[in-house]
Amino acid sequence: MAGAGDSTIDPLADDVFPVRELGKRFAIFRTVDVSAVYRWMQSGRLATDGVRVLMPYVATPRGRHTTEAAIRAWIARLSGATSCVTDRPTSERRKREIAQAERELEAAGIR
Repeated sequence: MAGAGDSTIDPLADDVFPVRELGKRFAIFRTVDVSAVYRWMQSGRLATDGVRVLMPYVATPRGRHTTEAAIRAWIARLSGATSCVTDRPTSERRKREIAQAERELEAAGIR
């Protein structure tokens, strides 16, 4: 999943805008409440392949900002476009935890 600290958004080089203005930039978000936008940044949305993808943003001293390119890429990822991957890879720690849980399930005869 992607989100705060997303390396694809550079607030100093990119044309960023506050996420609360998403409806002004994209007609498809015009009727979306700003609380939903913040929820997408925190919890993400399910993509067509079942992966939860966070809406990309960068935290700045003036609030959360994003770019039109990042939103377009996010929409493409949600829609199933494989050329645009914005989800964060699973951390090594999480991979170890999953492997340990699978071993425990096998030891208990559940798997």
